[in-house]
Formats: sequence, C-alpha cells, structure tokens
Amino acid sequence: MKLASNIEANNVLTLILVVVSLLVIDVWLVPWIISSPYKDNFRADSIENLAEFINFANNYNGQKVYFVGSSVFFGHGLEKRETIPVKFEKCSGIKTFNLALGGGKLEDQIKIINLLNKNVQIIFEVNPLAFGGKERLTNLTLAENKTSLDKLWVPNMYSKRYLLQEFLFEKSTKEYILQLYGKLLDPDYGATKSGKVDFSSKQINIDQEHIQMLESSAGKRVTFVLIPIFNTTYTVNSSKIKDRAIDLTRLNIPKEDYLDLVHLREHGAEIIAENLCKKVKL
Repeated sequence: MKLASNIEANNVLTLILVVVSLLVIDVWLVPWIISSPYKDNFRADSIENLAEFINFANNYNGQKVYFVGSSVFFGHGLEKRETIPVKFEKCSGIKTFNLALGGGKLEDQIKIINLLNKNVQIIFEVNPLAFGGKERLTNLTLAENKTSLDKLWVPNMYSKRYLLQEFLFEKSTKEYILQLYGKLLDPDYGATKSGKVDFSSKQINIDQEHIQMLESSAGKRVTFVLIPIFNTTYTVNSSKIKDRAIDLTRLNIPKEDYLDLVHLREHGAEIIAENLCKKVKL
C-alpha cells in the first residue's frame, strides 16, 4: 500500500515537473528563440507568415529601410546572410527588412508596398522577368482588431513553428531536406549550368500596363532599382520613375557571379548591395 502511494506521488510529481518544464519552454524560451529570426535578417519563405513579418517590420522603432521585390531581392539560391538586403544592411548600417517574395509578381509587390509605413524608404526591385504571370497574394491583409478567438492563448511552439524552422534551418524544414537531397545527388547543386540557360543577347520590352503599375507607387518613398539581367537590355520609359530610379542594368557583373540569367551568387549580390549603398538616398 505504501509502495503504491509512493508510485502515485512520484507520478504526480513527474507530471507537475513536465507541465512546469513545458510552460517554461513555451512562455519564455520559445518566444526568445523565435524573436531571433525576426531581428536577424528574417525573410518570409511563405505567404502565410509574410503578413506577420510586415507587421513586425512596420512596428520596428528606429531607422529602417524596406526591400520589396521578387526572387532577386529574396535571394533565390542564396542563404539569407548572402542576400542583397543583408549585404546592404552591413554596408549602410541601417536596419533592413527583406519583404521580397520569391515567385511574386508585380501585383504582389504593389500590394506589399501599400501595407508599409508611408514615411519609410522602400527599395523596389524592377525585374521585368518577374512581372508577368499569376499573382500569389490574392488576399493579403494585416490584422488590426483582434476578436476574442484571436486572443485565445495558443502555445508558441505550435503556432510559431515556421519561425523555429527558420531559426534552425534558415528555411522551411521541407526546403532544407530537399536542398540536402539535391546536394547529395548533384555535387554542383545550385551552380550555373550554361548548357541549360540561354545566355545569348536579348532585348526586353516592358509593356505599358506594367509601367503604369510601377508609376502607381511613384508617389511614395520608393527608389526603383533596375536589376541587371545577364547580356540583356531593357529600359523603363517613364518620367515619373526616371528621377527615382537607380539603373544597374549596365553593371559589368561577370557570368560566374550569376546562377542563371537574373539570379546572382553571393559575390554578385554583394556588387549590387555596394552600388545601392553608394546611390540610395535615405
């Protein structure tokens, strides 16, 4: 009888210790961990967490700059520490938020701009190869008034799991595993394969509809950055944008610094960032 009582007491004590440990992890440890990706050059890997990150960026106090665009600013093929926004933050000394969306179209970028603080400088990626196609952000809004259901406490370790993945892998767990698998199968994973990419000389024309969409943001604090595309020329013929644009299309970035026609390796991203640090007026 006494042995049974001791076992029962030990089970109760174990349960209490487990509950207390989980509360410590959830209430203090996890929030501390997940704040790290936000403050250390976070980038949104999915649409689901983009709105929350925009909220964080808008509420950040102090001098800051927003980077808005598609896969070039996002850093396709690069780790987050290798991207243009991170390189810009290092050379400018100004807190930089990477709000670019990989695979995002021009309509998506305009929606993001309209959700940002109006008095903060926006550096906007002009990449005509990313303008066309179907938009991804069909319903992007920022939460304003919380309902009683929103205020219901949910453990951070579940509701913020994507930030834990960001903290551990700098990307989603699925993307991290696929990357490891790709490197295992192909030692030259992520490298430029000139046999698969057409590097011949090209001329791209931006249609009037896209020009008008770009002009719709010209009244804000936006600096338009014309991204270089290897061996390709294009111009943005707009008087509203001309004085607000930084034309990097003629930068002589060597082919070895490209992953493909438009996406850059780390050194190419560094070249872009250093030019922006010299030319962007904050």
